[in-house]
Amino acid sequence: MQFKKLRVTNTDRTGVYVSALIFTKELKWIFREQPIVDVGIDALVEEVIEGNPTGQFLATQIKTGLGNFYDSKKHLTLYVTKIHYHYWTNLNLPIILIAHLPKDEETTWELINENTLIKTEAQWKLNIPKDKKLNEDSTLELAKILKKEVQDDFIKSFIKQDISETQIDEIIEESKSIDEAGSILNDMTEIILNLGAKTNELTEKINEFARMKVTKRDKRLVRNIKTYSEYLNKVAIKLNARIDEFADYFSEGFKLMRN
Repeated sequence: MQFKKLRVTNTDRTGVYVSALIFTKELKWIFREQPIVDVGIDALVEEVIEGNPTGQFLATQIKTGLGNFYDSKKHLTLYVTKIHYHYWTNLNLPIILIAHLPKDEETTWELINENTLIKTEAQWKLNIPKDKKLNEDSTLELAKILKKEVQDDFIKSFIKQDISETQIDEIIEESKSIDEAGSILNDMTEIILNLGAKTNELTEKINEFARMKVTKRDKRLVRNIKTYSEYLNKVAIKLNARIDEFADYFSEGFKLMRN
């Protein structure tokens, strides 16, 4: 009997192993891989100062291989979905993206937050500078991130009053998110209340038909049930659409409140 050869690839694992080695050997921090499949966290890293763990944790998402990125002269660009965007920006821990390229033996990184994630037409993108190597020299910047001492470029521009009218307009627009979420919630409440009224109306008609002792094939009964079913379908479609809008606006507003 001839057995078919198994092909094994360790590409994804390489990035995890290299990241663990850098954090434990160069930064001398504690690297804890997350064994459970997650939306966007591969490992937790704990800061260590002079051999003492500080209890300050950094979450990491590790991507291995050039195939995960769009490669340009100065950046590796990772495109992410709405699920990852909301998950990462609502996380209670600071989080970084680690990009490992086995072929070039290069490991770079970038902070993930609502400022480094850039909105595109259909999703979001994160630019990882090719010169931002993950190594011992990263210790100070990562420590500042843990202590929330890092000021992003936007805040620095705001302090220096070096900010465009377009950026200001975008801030004003985003600040409306909570109001929009509240408006959508009120709309959903009204839809549900109307559904309850329609249900009560149908129940009364069915009880009336029952008192009249009509059969289940009676045209009047069938017509009422069909009309209600069509109404239910329209309500379900409308509610699903509003729920999706609510999730987007509420998430944006929640992030602004936290900041």
